[in-house]
Amino acid sequence: MSFPDLTIYPMLDPDWVLAEYRGEIDIAATNRAYNNRYCDLFHLHNGQALFKEYFNSTILNEAFSEASSLGATFIPGR
Repeated sequence: MSFPDLTIYPMLDPDWVLAEYRGEIDIAATNRAYNNRYCDLFHLHNGQALFKEYFNSTILNEAFSEASSLGATFIPGR
């Protein structure tokens, strides 16, 4: 998967950062392209990067819908 168009937005608090980007991949199992926009909010705390990710789940489901019947799975958070 590639992530073009990455833009980083620093916040007033240096422990927080906002990232906006696209995710792109061709899915062989469905013969479809997956192109989605993402927005991630990162919090750097005690040496760890904690984040919350926002994206259009409808685009994800449409791109992978036939793949699940072929044995492919998508598990958010992994």
